[in-house]
Amino acid sequence: MTVDATVRMSRGAFVLNAELSDSGIIFISGENGSGKTTFLRAIAGHFSEFTGRVMVNGRDVTHADLQRRGIIYLNSDTVLMNMDVDSHITWPRNPDRYRGEIKSLKERLGIDFSGKVSELSLGQRMRVAAASAIFHGPDLIIMDEVTSGISDSTVFIKSISAAAREGGIDIIYVSHNPGDVDLAEHVYRMENGTLSRIS
Repeated sequence: MTVDATVRMSRGAFVLNAELSDSGIIFISGENGSGKTTFLRAIAGHFSEFTGRVMVNGRDVTHADLQRRGIIYLNSDTVLMNMDVDSHITWPRNPDRYRGEIKSLKERLGIDFSGKVSELSLGQRMRVAAASAIFHGPDLIIMDEVTSGISDSTVFIKSISAAAREGGIDIIYVSHNPGDVDLAEHVYRMENGTLSRIS
């Protein structure tokens, strides 16, 4: 899988001019307000007010509907609060048909709890959202600071990265934990709307 994205846009005095071309596990660092989330949301298709192009595994998804992009974007709000854990992981499919897969994913991602998602902690919700993303097998998962509520974020990122590699899924993740950068295969930094490849 390969992600090729070029996003150019301006909002007032802020100018975003960012390019990324890579595959595997990709880490993006940068200060708050540098443009990381804007760039990632453009890739995910959450808005289209930009010039450029988004290619995923050779497909041009720049103007594709969210459901057809092959991209799942995760942040602290991307959970279905009214569902139980297993139903969330497989939604809209019936979880009773996927008990083996659910059990395996839960074990890998440290989901040793159950109940309504609305009753879970932020870190637990993010584990469930990540399990759901892996279950549905997109081309790309974007994790925008989803590890802030997870105490063992390093173990979590290792686990989801291993599951993603097995499924041929690329991951782009943002984290403010300095140690998380060492888990990536490729590292970028966003500064004042410009994305630079570090390694």
